Amino acid sequence: MSIGIAIGLGVIPTAARPAATTAPVNVVKPFFEGPLTQGQSAAVNPGSWTGLPSPNFTYAIKRGATTVSTNPAYVWTAADVAAGAGAMTVEVDAANDIGPTTAISDPVTIAGPLQLSGTPGTAFVGSPYAFTPVQSGGHAPYSFALSGTPQTGLSFDDEDGGISGTPVASGTASLTITVTDADGLTASLGPFNLTVSSAASPGADATDLSGTGVTAAVHYHLPTATVTTSGGRITSITDRMGLANASEGSAGVGPLDVTDDRGRRFARFTNAEWLKIAAALVSDTRAFAVFFVMRAPRGGPGSPAQSYFSQGVNGSTPPNTGAATVSVATSLKQAPFLVGNNIAASTDAAKRAKILVGAQMQVVGVVSRPTANGAQRLYINKEFASVAQIPVSITGIAGAEIGRFAFSPAASGTWAEMDVYEMIIVTGLVTDAQADAAAAKIVDNWAIPAVTDTVVIMGDSLSRGIPPVSGYQSLGALLTNPGSPISLPASTRVINIAIGGYKVADLVLQRDAANGMLAQTLPGKNIIVNHVLTNDLNAGTTAAAAYSALVAFWNTTSTGALQRGWSGLQATNISRSGAIVQPMIETLRGLLRDPQYLVDTGTNTGGAFAGKMGLLELANIEAGGAKRFSTAADAANTTYYSGDGLHPSVVGVQRLADGGDTPANGYFATISAALAA
Repeated sequence: MSIGIAIGLGVIPTAARPAATTAPVNVVKPFFEGPLTQGQSAAVNPGSWTGLPSPNFTYAIKRGATTVSTNPAYVWTAADVAAGAGAMTVEVDAANDIGPTTAISDPVTIAGPLQLSGTPGTAFVGSPYAFTPVQSGGHAPYSFALSGTPQTGLSFDDEDGGISGTPVASGTASLTITVTDADGLTASLGPFNLTVSSAASPGADATDLSGTGVTAAVHYHLPTATVTTSGGRITSITDRMGLANASEGSAGVGPLDVTDDRGRRFARFTNAEWLKIAAALVSDTRAFAVFFVMRAPRGGPGSPAQSYFSQGVNGSTPPNTGAATVSVATSLKQAPFLVGNNIAASTDAAKRAKILVGAQMQVVGVVSRPTANGAQRLYINKEFASVAQIPVSITGIAGAEIGRFAFSPAASGTWAEMDVYEMIIVTGLVTDAQADAAAAKIVDNWAIPAVTDTVVIMGDSLSRGIPPVSGYQSLGALLTNPGSPISLPASTRVINIAIGGYKVADLVLQRDAANGMLAQTLPGKNIIVNHVLTNDLNAGTTAAAAYSALVAFWNTTSTGALQRGWSGLQATNISRSGAIVQPMIETLRGLLRDPQYLVDTGTNTGGAFAGKMGLLELANIEAGGAKRFSTAADAANTTYYSGDGLHPSVVGVQRLADGGDTPANGYFATISAALAA
């Protein structure tokens, strides 16, 4: 019987087949077919080859230099995604009667699974509303579609999946948002209910303290107060109780008059503003309570003196109480604890982790009593810490100041940095039960949820922001603006403790300090978002040494950030001008993207902290169709940099926060995905 092989339409007898004269020759490189996305099949195509008889193929799919599979139907994994840009290749060995030949594919980058996440908040009739889902993974370009019909006044954006507008009637709509990527993969958010409430936006009405046993002596509620302004600054605010209005401390130093995306007015203090309260307010240091509804965008280590409120008025014999009635700790290494009359919440070991002032909307309160009546109670929302009372007892204090410490105000530029929406002052003794009830009423009126997760922005001045970037243009503020499409969930405490000039060694000291930020974990997710190393490199540290120091910050027996219960998002450094440091930055990016980084930090599959590390790909952010933070040439672009070739501009910080044309690479989407994981 004759045996042959088919070629075209004919059959060549075995004896007539051409003998192989050379090993197989690769004509077209091997390549991967199908989506390069986690969870999808690698689908290896061996490419095109010449040579008879046809070669037999064997495969080695590689992550860097490591073979991860010899099966051409390999499924992409999270480790492949974490390996970073250009990490994956396939090596094909083709063998015939003469011998084998090896060909290697071009390297590819694996994307995370296509996902949509986010929790649409309640909309309110007549108030601006905006919600944009967080898209991550997959491959651009993306398209979005909506199933269901949003309420009248709200519209859907098929470019980013956002829903925005001003609703005109109450009701509930069942909606589903679907994203489709370039490979045809889809992901959906929903179905979810979008509710439009006929009630006023949270906090649009002043807090009613009836039933608490507390009566306000002075009550400022910016959304409904009669407010006079001059040149965009507030010159006076009426007191709802009719006792003591607040007015600008002197001409031109009143806080900025601002309205948020939900239509609520507030007073913005930027380290250079303060208000005085009329002398009709008379108070004692040991029989006094004050509650704020406020935000503090960078209230913490490295800030100027953050004195939010003090009894007395400078120039009118203000009392020396040692510190302001309400302030925040300002040690370079201590967490931003709330402080009442010089006594920090850090002195309450059981509760202190919950009494930190952050950038999110929160209620901040200080209740002072004589020691025999329970001393002081310090509040963040409905949580409280019980601390000692200040030794000094002063009575009959006339007036007060908002935004600085009246006894020792120093110079403009060292005062509070905060947004104030509402402020309630109570004179006389307030019991624990009354204080708890008052705090709860204020929290409920503003619909502030319990804080369950923490996001800490660490690093140097690139993360903190320097002029012309103000506190309210910095990362912490941008990620917590009420109603903003890039605002993290209101249950997330966001604290920017980045400090200009810091190196990895400084972060280690900050990490290990007594009462430091990293000792204050919450029951939910605790995430450090770290952008550092530029100062190390600028000081002459090699890229390899800087990398080793960074790994030790994350992973050191008993003291590492990972050992302390934190997860990490490590940024790939943005570029800077200059021919010396920039190549080192690029080397560091390669080290961080290499799978060995996960092994070194113990966050690789099977590691002690598996899954607790991700990359924040700032260097890959695009805007206007091009990368903006990747090369030394990018750093010369004054649209995205401040002109020093190092620090991001106001626009640059915004793009770092929202990711520009590549949202998945920005702070908001990266953090949101980590919170949702």
